[in-house]
Amino acid sequence: MSSNEVERIYSEIISIKDVISKGGAPSDIVAYEAIAAKGLILSTASYFEKAVRELLIKHAESMFNSAALISFLDNQALYRKYHTLFDWERTNINKFIRLFGNYFFDFMEPRLTDEKIKNAIREFMFLGRTRNELVHNNFSEYPIEITSEDIKGKFDIALPLIAFLSQSLSEFEQANPKTPDSND
Repeated sequence: MSSNEVERIYSEIISIKDVISKGGAPSDIVAYEAIAAKGLILSTASYFEKAVRELLIKHAESMFNSAALISFLDNQALYRKYHTLFDWERTNINKFIRLFGNYFFDFMEPRLTDEKIKNAIREFMFLGRTRNELVHNNFSEYPIEITSEDIKGKFDIALPLIAFLSQSLSEFEQANPKTPDSND
């Protein structure tokens, strides 16, 4: 799913909501919004899962000329393990950053203080955490307290995080070629 697909889904949600608003009862709008918001949460979280996985694979491909190693990384470290890369109860991505070693964490720490990046991280973590709450706490009964518009806003704020991570990994590798991290 591309960010364009999230945009398309959001546009469809708004279009349907407008139709319901014109002919439906207020309770119809409330019921639809709750279902739409849940669907949009899943869509945004799914987008980020795929984007993070793809950025890690692309980075590994740029560093290693080994189809076998890339397949191993994807199959053993990433496939169906995305949820383990982050501490979803937090509002930071420190666990994820630390998986790359202490040198990378030290490299990233000052970059994570930028206000735009802090906001992107906060919203990224919110969307992932809310997705987990939805799917692990009975999707149909889970009370959603955020609108589709708010979710889309959070998605837009979080979106630059992927490019930031990709760029940071590349810059780190250029500045620190083949640096062993013996502190892991």
